[in-house]
Amino acid sequence: ARQWDSPAPLEQAGVCIIGGGLAGMTTALLLAEQGAAVVVVDAAEPGAAASGRNGGFVVPNLAQLDPDALVAWLGDQAGQRLAQAVGQAGRGIFDLAAKYQIDCAAVTSGWIQPTAFAHQQDRLYQRFSQWQALGQQVEWLDKQAVSRMTGTSCFAAGWLDRSGGALHPLRYLYGLANAVQGLGGRIFANLPADRLVWQNNGWHISAGQTEIRAKKLVVCAN
Repeated sequence: ARQWDSPAPLEQAGVCIIGGGLAGMTTALLLAEQGAAVVVVDAAEPGAAASGRNGGFVVPNLAQLDPDALVAWLGDQAGQRLAQAVGQAGRGIFDLAAKYQIDCAAVTSGWIQPTAFAHQQDRLYQRFSQWQALGQQVEWLDKQAVSRMTGTSCFAAGWLDRSGGALHPLRYLYGLANAVQGLGGRIFANLPADRLVWQNNGWHISAGQTEIRAKKLVVCAN
């Protein structure tokens, strides 16, 4: 089993991150790169749930919401920012894997969303166009192109985002964790956060027999 840090009765941090999955560990690494003193706590083993057990597909997209829907929901500025963050996620993941030489079987082969039904092409093309307008590396695939790329003739059309791909999620997560620790961050496993209190201009996080005091708190948990 992977060895994690052992908590002291009192831990001090600039930022405490609750949740050691992909979101929490990436947040910890990006903050540590900026010089923040980070502590990550996870109620179980980091990667024990969905972050370590998913299929490893890197899909820089949202299942239900396109960029225009995000703008309609959140407003111009926030919607655009979220759409751009989602669109850049694939490149961000592969860039971190390369930067820290994470052995996670990363493959930058792109991601295809096809449709088998001709009547869905207009809706799919709208989605493609919205991501294209944001500057994504996307290509529209007609029947011949999607057949050539997928090896089957059952699809009517589709679109390709070249910034997607695949990797081994647990190995990638452990690589992020190694990078966090290499930058001085501490990661505590099997340490559920029981109580969060804002007191005296800081956060007091009770976790078992440990108290963590942090200037800022990020929750990246279910």
